Amino acid sequence: LLSSHPLLWVWRFSSRQRKPSTKTENPSEDNTFTSSTESPQLIDNNTTDNSPMSNWWKAFEDPTRPLVVDVGCGMGVSLLGMSQINNQTKMPPSCASTLTTASWDDCNYVGCDLSNLGIGYASSIAARWNVHNRIQFVRTSAQTLLEDILNNYPGNSVPLIMIQFPTPFQMPDKISSGGGGNTQLPADTSSGFMASAALLRTAAGILSQKTAADGGHGGRILLQSNCEDVAVIMRQMAMDYGFQSVD
Repeated sequence: LLSSHPLLWVWRFSSRQRKPSTKTENPSEDNTFTSSTESPQLIDNNTTDNSPMSNWWKAFEDPTRPLVVDVGCGMGVSLLGMSQINNQTKMPPSCASTLTTASWDDCNYVGCDLSNLGIGYASSIAARWNVHNRIQFVRTSAQTLLEDILNNYPGNSVPLIMIQFPTPFQMPDKISSGGGGNTQLPADTSSGFMASAALLRTAAGILSQKTAADGGHGGRILLQSNCEDVAVIMRQMAMDYGFQSVD
């Protein structure tokens, strides 16, 4: 899965999919998740509990382990790869220490995405690799998952939240001139952009509240984009909410 050719196939396939929306015709679709313990299927999790996703961490063997979060995880490649890291894995020391001081093989992992296809694929690989007791994939919005972690997750350690390659912005000049452009893309940070101000505010709350893994100093947020304007905007928004850049 993590060699160059399979990753290229996954990217080519996923790049052809339509951008999922948080607005659905059936409201119950936002309250569903895919379990990694069996063949993937969307399960309606409407219960009397106040949390719409109250069960996902119960699949963990030990929910008190540090939790690594990937919002907008797509097909789960990042978390699946991280779940395979152990003490024998060779990693650049600067990379490991920059992301977190927690031990990767002692972490639980959760990713979310709005794509049924992506979550189903990631859950199938987790089940095949027999890591479903450490990694879960949830079909829901990024904001809903982070709020669930902040308000309901029983563990007291979230050392890392990843927001990687959110959908970039429209190119309004091309669209208005009829010269092309993708109208599915957000126009700005307030019109469907995943790394919204509310999301970063919730992430800051989680990382300041659940700090046991980093000795009480707070966790870290990883922001990545292959579009310079998106990267610059995310960095500035994060710093506005009290994050500091780690070189």
